[in-house]
Amino acid sequence: MTRNPISAPVLLAAFCVMCLESPLVIAQEQERSADEIAAELANPNTPVASLNFKTQYRTFDGDLPDADRQSGTTILFQPSLPFPLDNGDQILFRPAIPLIVDQPVFSGAEFDGESGIGDIVFDLAYAPKNDKGLLIAYGLVASLPTATEDGLGSERYTLGPEYLIGKITKTYVIGAFPNHQWDIGGSGDQDISLTTIQLFGTILPGGGWNYGSSPIITYDWESEQATV
Repeated sequence: MTRNPISAPVLLAAFCVMCLESPLVIAQEQERSADEIAAELANPNTPVASLNFKTQYRTFDGDLPDADRQSGTTILFQPSLPFPLDNGDQILFRPAIPLIVDQPVFSGAEFDGESGIGDIVFDLAYAPKNDKGLLIAYGLVASLPTATEDGLGSERYTLGPEYLIGKITKTYVIGAFPNHQWDIGGSGDQDISLTTIQLFGTILPGGGWNYGSSPIITYDWESEQATV
């Protein structure tokens, strides 16, 4: 048997086709990877570790003098640290360190602005693996009295249960994240019984983008007041 040699023009043509196709294949792989990363970052149970900075701007209202003219800003540093288990489940640890800027504090006659570090809140949750797109996690949420100014924290340790339920698909992520905290110690004299529900919804349009909102609703059982 003899081998038919491949001519130089054929080799050159094949090489050119490979050169033309390679950028397209790479672009498709990059776009798919960007879409996957966008979905992972929108997933509260993501196995991807992340460092998140959130800016929260608040306005106030109430019966105190000039209460409706007050506002404050919080810059929240909230890393998400997942620890995968051999069976596919995860342990999630998410501390939240708040930098509070110009928080209005009523001094008895008027409001003063205070800035500094607030109480650090963290949660430790167990997230079982689910192949049907359901998001489930449950664990504990707690806070530490780390505020640098009296008006920026409660001077109390808190602890309570948390739960997460949601749904993730190729085009959206939705769910709710309720928790409750009670005071369990500390030097402050404030009684704490606080329910918080964080709703979240994110749209995944493709191209590595996601758009979402996560409104937070709290109810203070001691003062019988709600905050949105």
